Amino acid sequence: MKKILVIDDDGLVLKSVVKLLNSRGYEAVGFKNGSEGIKAFTAGQFDLVVSDIRMPEQSGLSVMKEIRDIEKRTNRPQTPFIVITGYASQDAPLGAMELGAVGYILKPFDYDHFFETIQKALNPTPCSPAKDDSSDRYKVIKKLISDYYGKNAKEVSSSPNLREFFDNLEDAINSLEKQAIERK
Repeated sequence: MKKILVIDDDGLVLKSVVKLLNSRGYEAVGFKNGSEGIKAFTAGQFDLVVSDIRMPEQSGLSVMKEIRDIEKRTNRPQTPFIVITGYASQDAPLGAMELGAVGYILKPFDYDHFFETIQKALNPTPCSPAKDDSSDRYKVIKKLISDYYGKNAKEVSSSPNLREFFDNLEDAINSLEKQAIERK
């Protein structure tokens, strides 16, 4: 049974995600803040971490950095990490992917898409992008954007703010990808 650590400051979301994951045969445990989640990660062995990005005491990206530091200090392999958020931001997906996140999900999320992302994170295919190849990470981000946009086209097209967010995010990713290619 795969063990999943869930960190989210919203009690209702935390309880719902843990319950959903447990109902699908995973062993999910949840914590309402980053410090509790990091303590649990340090003390246990998890196959996946799912964390909210925006939390009052410590951001999900900060949690991810600390977990990556723990893994380095203890010679543990990188644990797949999925970030979730209710706030669209250009920096969050890029920062998460730079730290090696394997998924980024905007709330409210489609449950099928959520479980598909969980499944892919726990069972990566041999052709999954290497964690140290930034150009492949940008392709993953572009795919996530495309998938989200495709599944939520009506909502995105009716919201000028969301359209602008996706346009700006795609421009930022293209610029970063170009810079990465030029550095090689």
